[in-house]
Amino acid sequence: MLRFVTVSFMSLLLLAGCRPMSSQRAPASDTTAPGRDEVEARPYEVDHLLIYVRPEAARPDSPERRRLESAGLRPLNQPARHADVGTASLGYLFENAYLELVWIEDENLARSAAPDLIARTIRAGTLWSPFGVGLRGTAGRATPPPFAARRYHADWMKPGDSIWIAEDGAGGRGPKVFVVPPAMAMPSWIGSLRRKGFVNSLRLSGVRIESPVSTAEVARQVEACSGVTISAAPESTMTLTIESGAIETADLRPDLPLLLHRAAPGDSTTALPR
Repeated sequence: MLRFVTVSFMSLLLLAGCRPMSSQRAPASDTTAPGRDEVEARPYEVDHLLIYVRPEAARPDSPERRRLESAGLRPLNQPARHADVGTASLGYLFENAYLELVWIEDENLARSAAPDLIARTIRAGTLWSPFGVGLRGTAGRATPPPFAARRYHADWMKPGDSIWIAEDGAGGRGPKVFVVPPAMAMPSWIGSLRRKGFVNSLRLSGVRIESPVSTAEVARQVEACSGVTISAAPESTMTLTIESGAIETADLRPDLPLLLHRAAPGDSTTALPR
């Protein structure tokens, strides 16, 4: 559990746009999206997904948590709290990735430490995306991403380890995309939680994010290297495609901007690991 909390905290710190201790930029590259038969060759896959929610979602009887449970998703036994930024989160572990609900517990602290967390919390009228996408290198690889990104390194990280945070081209308001190093990625810590029965017997095979604020160029590059689709739409919505496990297609709106889609055989097209 401790390692999950550490990874969760760093996700929040980075996605909030806090000033890194050191950084450098990775140049964008002209990456062409691969076809279906090239999925396995993609350099990145989904590690975890974030949805920023209202504080009331923390309650076990909240509509958000009840809807997820009704859909067949079981959370970790307790939230992870991030005292330095005034936030907390609750994880839902899949076999090959995980979903986090993130909320603000101390608005004054969050406003001071990470102002855009306030805007990303699901509230009527905001144009900030409530979503974050954490990627990891396939087969444990650690390479700079093919899209424009800034490199984050903190003293507590291993020498040479960095997190790359994509520049969304939309003033930071679009879905936050970042790449975690192998030491922080889900495969490095999921074993103990799986043995304790915290992992849902579900496997993600697709992620589609719709957002009022996004840029076509960044979206194209992210999809080409990871299979995650980001497109423009009037409302923010995340669709997760699940190819195995006891779950049915479900629309969790308006409680959560989330759609769960039970994939038909052969319906998988993304680069999520098997």
